[in-house]
Amino acid sequence: IPLGHGDSREGHAITSVARKNMLAGKGRFAFSVAGVAVATLLLSFVLALYRGWNERLTAYIDDTDANLWIVQKGAESFFSPSVIGSRNIDVAGAVSGVDRTSALVGKTLRLHHRDGAYDVYIMGVEAAQDSPDGKARGGLGGPLHIKEGSAWPKTGEIVIDEILAKVANIHIGDTVTASFLNLKVVGISSGGNLGVTILCFVERNDGQRLIGEYPIVSYILAKTAPGSEDEAAAAIRTVLPGVDVFPRAEFAESSRRVLRRSILPVLAVVVVLVFVVGVIVVGLTIYTSTIEKEHEFGILKALGVPAPRLFGIVLQQSIACCLVGFVVGESAVFAAVWLTKLAVPQFVTLIKPGDVAIVFVAVLIMGAVASWLPIQRIVRLDPLAVFKA
Repeated sequence: IPLGHGDSREGHAITSVARKNMLAGKGRFAFSVAGVAVATLLLSFVLALYRGWNERLTAYIDDTDANLWIVQKGAESFFSPSVIGSRNIDVAGAVSGVDRTSALVGKTLRLHHRDGAYDVYIMGVEAAQDSPDGKARGGLGGPLHIKEGSAWPKTGEIVIDEILAKVANIHIGDTVTASFLNLKVVGISSGGNLGVTILCFVERNDGQRLIGEYPIVSYILAKTAPGSEDEAAAAIRTVLPGVDVFPRAEFAESSRRVLRRSILPVLAVVVVLVFVVGVIVVGLTIYTSTIEKEHEFGILKALGVPAPRLFGIVLQQSIACCLVGFVVGESAVFAAVWLTKLAVPQFVTLIKPGDVAIVFVAVLIMGAVASWLPIQRIVRLDPLAVFKA
């Protein structure tokens, strides 16, 4: 008896066929779920890694007390090479609306401790001076948060980040070597792990010695009076034509754009490859199941079940497989992030609810695309062929 198009029994029958097809090949179904779980894990982990980098890369810029960054003309990010004559510090400081200026000297170096060598970004900062309230204050742009020890290094001293301290087993009072300088660790800070490098801080003269050019600095930081940021920036550009002046938020965004240009194409290739592999794994599983149940599909087609209902069987199998794989894979992401932080503490990851939704939609699309080939098989199926035997 042909099933009526509006009969609820038809829907139950189709769901039953889809369920039986999956249960008939439990091994294949498990393999397909594993494939989707791995694809979900990789997609979510790549997104978490990108979000972490994007958030941490500019944390130092975002948290400094300066609201203007002065860099060499053409340097568009925190990590772009920047060379400015140190005499420009006083010129920028004399501009109307500028309250304070400080110089930073930055260079990527290898820090040696015992038998280990670690790539870090050394920042030379202004030495601390006694202020009227009796508290020692350094220049703009020092360590963000001090966990232990001193916040402002003197000549021959260094403040390292807690991540480096953990990785290299460095403690207060230890001696590390940067190039030709032996430096005593006097402080351990947090917030210097930028994902792509780790910030360490030395006194500015030591930083300039490491660069090798004494009258040269990398950045000039300026703090302006409230409401005078734009006017001060314009004035600095006028008196110092060889520099670019960025408001803090603009410099942070410019630095993130550099990351996106260099990292996103690589991540996009990874995402596409993962998506294709997931489609292939699910598609092959559902296609094999469809071929094995071709006789049942032929009977349903001969009984008058419309093609969309038959396609629904395949789609239900595919979507069910993807949903189970998504749950397994997304659960594994949290474990992967936790294990990664234990193994590689400098790795920065961030899982956002919106990214979970993105991966969920991607998995559903993966299931729909994987159904295309099995559906084409049903479209070409001759219902009379199943009775020839």
